[in-house]
Amino acid sequence: MIRRTSLQFAPLALGILALALPAHAATFDLIYADHLQVTTFSSNTGFTLAGADIGLVVNKGATNIDGPEFFGATFAAASSNPLVQAIPFINNPGPPIMPVLPNQAIGSVDAENNVLTTKLVPGETLHNTSPSGVITIQVVYPPGFAGSVAFNISMTMGANVAHYTILADFTLGGASFSDFRIVFASAARVSSVPLATPAQATTWGAIKRLYH
Repeated sequence: MIRRTSLQFAPLALGILALALPAHAATFDLIYADHLQVTTFSSNTGFTLAGADIGLVVNKGATNIDGPEFFGATFAAASSNPLVQAIPFINNPGPPIMPVLPNQAIGSVDAENNVLTTKLVPGETLHNTSPSGVITIQVVYPPGFAGSVAFNISMTMGANVAHYTILADFTLGGASFSDFRIVFASAARVSSVPLATPAQATTWGAIKRLYH
């Protein structure tokens, strides 16, 4: 069961050539709920998912993802409505859950968010941390808010970043917590890409020496 917390707060210079380092393969995929349907109540100002994760991280590299790299992941989120904010984060549940093996997905899945598992591919296994949430999110909004909001989010882990969008539809239900519910309407999957590497300025003379 999802445990939810009702929050109370609302051109290049002449003679210079930019050389970029070659890209390397993505090291992780993210399976995520791309559409949430949220029924709120009149005094509700937000929720934090716990127990049913917003996504799964899939290790697509050749080596394990260890704890420092995984728990060091960072997020940036932008909302289409400034009144509604999303705060995604990685939660360390306490019991050891690392490392994430190659072709292993990690996250907390139960009956409410099992749509996430439909995006696993043959050869991948699930490390289900349920009931301990791992890849989760906090959302805050004004009391009685209703409407649709898109969250554009990026997750950076190690030298790679994944960009994705979550659409959330908010409907005002009754007047108490018993009227609150979240439906994971659908899921999607995205592959991470290498972080942009700053271009290195090189003089024509230096380039000539490379090919002399």
